[in-house]
Amino acid sequence: MSKGFQSVILFLEEDLEFERIAVKTYHGFAERIEDLRIKEMFQSLAEDEAGHAAGLTEMLNRLKARKFEVKFYCPRCGWTLNFGKGSQIENEVKCPMCGNIFRLLERNEDYTIEEITQ
Repeated sequence: MSKGFQSVILFLEEDLEFERIAVKTYHGFAERIEDLRIKEMFQSLAEDEAGHAAGLTEMLNRLKARKFEVKFYCPRCGWTLNFGKGSQIENEVKCPMCGNIFRLLERNEDYTIEEITQ
């Protein structure tokens, strides 16, 4: 499992499982329904869920390959702190708005930040 995004990956994997079940369920409903309009509705819902599953799969692959930017909101001013893709623990970023400096840390395999006192 990719370090830094453990909780996010676990949540997305759960959501992906839900989407896959929804695809099968809607396809099953569409196969059993005789009313053409309702059949088309369930087929459309299955296609939508399949699209969600594809998007989640892509996001999970990027997270696991460390091709996802590590971003936080500055706890002082709310501006975006971007540590970049494949960030290393202990990297530091200066907030572009308020000028405070933050260090990237990892706790329980999730990224977190701490302010560096100046």
